[in-house]
Amino acid sequence: MWDIVVLWDIRYNTIIYAKKGMGQMKEWQELLLYVDQYVYVEGEEEIIIKYGPDAEKAQLAYERGRSILNEKGDEDDFWGSGTEKWEYDIALDCIRKMSENDRDYVRNHMQTTEYHFGYAMGIRNQYIHPSKKHHVFMADSVSSSIMRKIFSILSPIYDYRNSIITGFYEDFSMSNLVEHYGENQKAVFDMILERLQKGGVYSSAKEAVQDLKNELRKALGSDEFIRIFAKALEDYEQNESKNDREDWYWETNFPSCKAMLYPLESKQANILRKMGLFRAVEVRQLKSLNECRLYIDENLGLRDDYADYMARCAWEACNPLTNGKWRELNLYQLELDYSVRNQIEKAGFKTLGDICNLRYERLAKIPGVGIENADKIKKELEEMGLSLK
Repeated sequence: MWDIVVLWDIRYNTIIYAKKGMGQMKEWQELLLYVDQYVYVEGEEEIIIKYGPDAEKAQLAYERGRSILNEKGDEDDFWGSGTEKWEYDIALDCIRKMSENDRDYVRNHMQTTEYHFGYAMGIRNQYIHPSKKHHVFMADSVSSSIMRKIFSILSPIYDYRNSIITGFYEDFSMSNLVEHYGENQKAVFDMILERLQKGGVYSSAKEAVQDLKNELRKALGSDEFIRIFAKALEDYEQNESKNDREDWYWETNFPSCKAMLYPLESKQANILRKMGLFRAVEVRQLKSLNECRLYIDENLGLRDDYADYMARCAWEACNPLTNGKWRELNLYQLELDYSVRNQIEKAGFKTLGDICNLRYERLAKIPGVGIENADKIKKELEEMGLSLK
């Protein structure tokens, strides 16, 4: 007899019901061979088998699949209305109507929450709400249960009876992990899924998700956080900086979505942001990696290796000379006399990007600049890794 596990879906404030148990739905994989012969009759609210040369095999596959359902009566039926076979029939009808591309998409996106306001809503409107034989009181939960049966038929990995597997896919962070790393780190995902299939490796879905995160961190290396942070800075400036949501972005969005593998680093980065480290690097108040490290030592006590790492994070992510934003820097980055800088700005050249678009001869001919100052500017630019046109 299956044990019932109750999970809470925090996205949609609904209950997820799952059954403990190991092993995959091998009996249901055979259904895909005959799925085109399973036709749902709306008036009867059940599947019939289309007559044809494989009708008998289709019937046997259907019965074998049905045999693993929980149909022991109201005592074991969580909905109290005998919906297990009905859900099974609806799942088959849904798959029959899917294209191969749709089936592949579902195999790669097995989180019921993703479909709640889309495909699952269609299931509720087409099958559940119009039903005259099944009077359910939680249509949302029934549609989620149908989606899990669809996953179980389409995927050799998914087992709707296994609370660890269903919980693993329903975990809040899973969709983000798949989105960010599913393609480039397929081997890591495959390894965790193999452990899930084997059974007995994890005592809970939470443990499986944490193992996935640990393995991804090992595969990606410590520099991955620096890459994520640099990309998040760019995303913030392009999409959020005008919305006055800086704290929300770095305290909530960044650690929960973009840097979910690096909670400690996210926390430290937010502290350093509030201390002004990243801004100091952006405007070149701090002009070297060593100056970043000294800034951290003076303002925040971190152990040496971690201080070095966060200093490198700030320098590589925020340094305008490496992230391409140097073109926007003003002329105060150059050690020029006020009168010389003023003459250059009057000529219409107000940023380092403007200066680097000039030829040496054109720069020297600007009134008040001359060869001596042009040589000085050229040398300073070269020290920054920049050059005149």
